[in-house]
Amino acid sequence: MKKLLLIAIALISSCTMPFVKKAPHAFNDMVYLKNGEEYHCEVIGTKDTFLIFITEKGETAMPLSKILSVDLARKRQGYNWKSVSDITDKTLLDALKFPLSDFRGMGYVNIYVEKKLKINRDSTYVYTERYIRGITDERGRNAGNISKLYRWKNEKLQIDFARTVTGDGKVLNLREIAIEDASIYSRYPEHENMHERKFAMPEVKPGNILDWEISIRGKITKENPFVMDEYIGDNGPTADAYFIVEFPSDFDVAYSVYGMTEPEVKKQGKNTTYVWHVKRIPPLLREIMCPPPVYLFPRVVAGLKSSWNDIVEEYKDLLSVKGTLSPDSAYKLVLKTIKYIDVPSSGSSIFPRKAEEILKTKTGNSLEKAYLLYTLINKNKHHVELILVRSKERGMVSVNTPSLLQFDGALVRCDSVWYDPTYEIIPPGYIRPEYQGVYALSLSSGAILKTPLLEPEKESEIIKRSVKLYKNGDALIKDRWIYRGKKLLSIRTWKYLQEEERRKQIEGMIGNQFPNAELKRFSIEHLNDLCDSIVINTEYTVDKLGTVEGKFLLLKTPGILYSAYYVGMPERNYPIYLKTSGVSRTEIEILPPKGYRIHAYPENIKYDSPVSSFYSTYDRIKRKLIYTDEYVEKTDFVLSSRYQEYRECIMNMAKIPQRWIVFKK
Repeated sequence: MKKLLLIAIALISSCTMPFVKKAPHAFNDMVYLKNGEEYHCEVIGTKDTFLIFITEKGETAMPLSKILSVDLARKRQGYNWKSVSDITDKTLLDALKFPLSDFRGMGYVNIYVEKKLKINRDSTYVYTERYIRGITDERGRNAGNISKLYRWKNEKLQIDFARTVTGDGKVLNLREIAIEDASIYSRYPEHENMHERKFAMPEVKPGNILDWEISIRGKITKENPFVMDEYIGDNGPTADAYFIVEFPSDFDVAYSVYGMTEPEVKKQGKNTTYVWHVKRIPPLLREIMCPPPVYLFPRVVAGLKSSWNDIVEEYKDLLSVKGTLSPDSAYKLVLKTIKYIDVPSSGSSIFPRKAEEILKTKTGNSLEKAYLLYTLINKNKHHVELILVRSKERGMVSVNTPSLLQFDGALVRCDSVWYDPTYEIIPPGYIRPEYQGVYALSLSSGAILKTPLLEPEKESEIIKRSVKLYKNGDALIKDRWIYRGKKLLSIRTWKYLQEEERRKQIEGMIGNQFPNAELKRFSIEHLNDLCDSIVINTEYTVDKLGTVEGKFLLLKTPGILYSAYYVGMPERNYPIYLKTSGVSRTEIEILPPKGYRIHAYPENIKYDSPVSSFYSTYDRIKRKLIYTDEYVEKTDFVLSSRYQEYRECIMNMAKIPQRWIVFKK
């Protein structure tokens, strides 16, 4: 703190009393005393051993020995506004007339939002983002915590202004102490580029209006092929919103729009401006398995016009390496020797480091590990492609707006096999869910293609269960669980656990189905290899699985807990975001105690639709009752128009746990 004080005083000392220019006082500075007192003021300068500042009560000379720290406000746009009567910004003045009371209960409302890209003739750009947000009630108190990501090595971000207009007409400017800038990936210096600027608006209270604008400046280059990729919409409603793209009229600009129509085109002087005006954007509703917001709100992707072939040329020299290894040998080498760093290429560098450097540091992100794999495979014997991908969490690639910044990772396709060489637990042929079924760029051909949405069999969960019942209702159960796909990845991380920790994981899985179970033994197959399936064998007992009622032994289908909870609403606003297709199968063999026979069991169920299907059957085989079912999710994205079909399937499944199996003595 002492260092902060000395720096502040050094800055202030450059102002001497005789040369201070008189102007209206904004009182945006802060002086903190050692005794805990604080002064909202305007710092004038130093004189001898005193700090001179002005408060509403007049000029004050404070001994430097009494001062703990000084917070000098940056003189941003409108810094000298003290009350509504000082405001000259027409957009803000209009926003102050907005009927906040009409939105009570929403927390906050975005009265005005503007996102603008301006491209200059020298290929520099300025991206600005302005929000005027009204706080309607107590739910909106967190709506003043603002953050924005930017690429620190390629761009500069500044807060143009950030102020709160209170209900009684005061204007409060952002304090410098409320601003924080941090590197997102500081743990990985070789990948550090993405920074986050955060700030907290003053006096976020019901009835107050927040007004802020940030700007990001940079230059469009080979290393920084900037595109504006933005959507407007969040947890509060938006009353009035604009997307704006301005550029020299002799420049070619490409764009894609989602959820909007074509722009209004304006020409003024030597510039052309595209304007998209959107009114009344509803707030984000909380629904289970909701897609990322980028799919739900108006979105614009815009930048200088280019071609995918031009981008491929930029990678030409990097892809000229021939390689000597077989695909599987190269894949295993990359997985074992290079540690995966979960940093998107869009947040670090759009080009990988050289293969030698990756091998030297033994670390790499998705792009670098895929690139290294590409360089190692023998191109004379195999057709190999390095393919750039974009996580579906960030929205679809804009095919009309070529830029390497649209991608955040990479895959390798060798002949007909796909490789995702990130985590060392991923088998050949498997692609992580975020990269399944997305538009991608082949750096070998320059073609935009679509990665496969893996068939349900590759995202499967299979349970084979044997249940032996005793006369008191207790049971001995033997299970064989077989997993492929994303569930396999989750289980295979157990390779890093101790045996007892694995046991606890399995006990937890069993306990979710049978709370009073006791695990006797277990084994895991393919935990430490790259087989495309993993198998868990278990044996456990369950007390009182069945209920004895006179001559009858009753139980529900063991371990079947299907629920319709997440489709309880008859209607849905958004699509269902499943991420992958998938299939689950269950086979349960139930052997009743000696002296008991099958008396009654539930009827079979069958349902099929374009998005999902389910069937269940009960069959007698001698003394045993055999239950089988299969549930298939055929897509990763269930449109709202298909919700009723999806819901009906789940509702049918949920009938099974409610029905009884009866054995009679």
